[in-house]
Amino acid sequence: MAKFVKFTKLRSSTDSTFWAKFVELKIDKFKLDEKSVNLWGNYNLQSLNEDNTNPLVLDFTSFNEDLETLNNNSSVLCFGHMINTNTFEAFRQINPEQFIDSMGKDIINNIQDGTILQNPWKLSLFLVLAYSDLKKYKFYYWVAHPTPLKLPEMYYQESPQSINEEFTAKQVEDLSQHFLQLDSRTKSYFTVSISKEGI
Repeated sequence: MAKFVKFTKLRSSTDSTFWAKFVELKIDKFKLDEKSVNLWGNYNLQSLNEDNTNPLVLDFTSFNEDLETLNNNSSVLCFGHMINTNTFEAFRQINPEQFIDSMGKDIINNIQDGTILQNPWKLSLFLVLAYSDLKKYKFYYWVAHPTPLKLPEMYYQESPQSINEEFTAKQVEDLSQHFLQLDSRTKSYFTVSISKEGI
């Protein structure tokens, strides 16, 4: 019988430097503006936690607009948005499901009109909704990863195999080298082509 495909839940982790940087920006730049702020998070490729997964990490670099300051070989970047409300009541009144659904519809629209092909990294969108009590230095927030479609049950057609069973040692080395050269934003989306010349 075919084995059922299971997906790992996406988790997130906010470093204290993320909130320190946000406080600085809130006071100096954002002020009372509740508009969406662009963010970058990253998944580390090198170290797994005890569950053999890596959380999406948000830190002080998440607010950087210059991607050169974020780009490195040891992580995959993810693009997101943050909305910070000015009152706790406004934070509590936002319906998370409607908020996530609206972002999921944006992803579907980008797929349908083809714009996602120019920016495939937008498929890994995440959202942060927050309220920050700057006087007490308390932060209330949640992070979501919108899924635009409910996936049907999926089953493996064949048992999963180790990369070493499918590729030669040289091909694995070539794949690793080429992967590390990819733009950090697009490391989640790539195709492997094998030819006589290599990968």
